[in-house]
Parts: sequence; C-alpha cells; structure tokens
Amino acid sequence: VDYLTPHQAHFSEDESDRLARNPLRLLDTKSKILRDILDGAPKMSAYLSDESIDRHTLFKDQLHTLGIPYVENEHLVRGLDYYNDTVFEWTTECLGAQGTLCAGGRYDTLVAQLGGSPTPAIGCALGLERVLELLESEPIATEPSLIVLSESKAQPYVQSVARTIRSRYPQFRIGVDLKEGALKKQLKRAQQQQYTWALILETETHYRFKCLKTDITPIDGTLDTLNQQLDTLIFGT
Repeated sequence: VDYLTPHQAHFSEDESDRLARNPLRLLDTKSKILRDILDGAPKMSAYLSDESIDRHTLFKDQLHTLGIPYVENEHLVRGLDYYNDTVFEWTTECLGAQGTLCAGGRYDTLVAQLGGSPTPAIGCALGLERVLELLESEPIATEPSLIVLSESKAQPYVQSVARTIRSRYPQFRIGVDLKEGALKKQLKRAQQQQYTWALILETETHYRFKCLKTDITPIDGTLDTLNQQLDTLIFGT
C-alpha cells in the first residue's frame, strides 16, 4: 500500500477502491499502466515467514518429485479474502486465451471463521467445459486397467510411478489409492472400482503385480524391469 499510494493518480476509480479495501487484488490487474507500476513493487516472497517458506519449499519439492512443471507467479491472487498460503492455477496452451482449467488454494482459517473447529482445507473451481474440450483430443481409456498401491514406506512414490505409467500408456486407465490404511483395504477398494491389476510398491525399488480378477500368482520385480513387465504381462504391447 505504501508503494502504490503515490501512484494513485494513475488509478481508475475501481482500482482506487481496491487499494483501500483489498490491495492484493490489484496484482491481477489487466491495466498495462498498473502492471508497469507493479513491476517495481516489493515482492510478496520477500515477506514470507520461515514457516511459510518451509511449507512452500516442501510443496515445490513434491512437484519436482512428481515431474509436474510449474511457474511461480508473484502476482497470482484469488478473488476471495479467506485464502492463505498457497494459491494456484492449472493452465494449458491448447485452449488459447481460455487456458485456465482450474484455480484455487488453501483456506485453513475459513471453517474457524464460520464458527467451526480449526480445519486445514484446500479447494478449487474447475472449468468442466474446458476439460471436456481437452479430453476430445485424448485417447479413450480401455481395459486392462491398473491401480498403483503401496506399503506404507513406499507411499511417497505412488504418484510419481503412476504418472510415469500414464505417460507411457495414455490409452489405459491408471489409478492411484492415496488413502491411508492397510494394503488389504486398498486391494478391496481397487476391486470395488473394477481395476484389472494392482501394482503394489513394497519399497522404493521393489514391487509386485497382483491380478484382481483371477487367481494368478502375484509377480515380483524391481522398478528396473517394470516397463518390460507392463509391456508383456499387462498391456500386451
């Protein structure tokens, strides 16, 4: 606010009102004049607490682990005041100017503000029409299907392994189970969801396949041989 106030003569009436009521909303302005002014403004990242920095660093590390590309945007804000810490958008270059598919963030204090118990929370809004438009160009998932499960110590690798398999076999249904619980319960959920195979990660490097529709003996292996097993045993490529 201290930085922007001397520039207020260049603001529209609406922008002046935002400066008084909710100055962060000015960061997503479409005005070229205001964008040029904001280029010289102090960056929010310079004022994060140590706790927020640690949380943000952990979040980025997880994105790296999953192979998800991202861009940090100091001007990204949400239109509602209850958001805290991380806010995000998922974008695509395939839909022209309408490239935002999903937007949201954390609102860990909202439930308490409404009279409930403090509850960590995250949410988003998804543009279903845009997602459907993208899906029109994607192959339709067919059988067989595979779900990636894990023993507890291999849980951090579930999403990255599943992502790798999806990129190699986009025509098939590849799922994950991120719920905490015994492997027996994970397998039961997988059967209820009618998956054909389960890839069970036992450690960072070892796995076993289990067929969920027949009594084939589970097959053990290491991640070094995973692609070969997927090609010959499951997807028949």
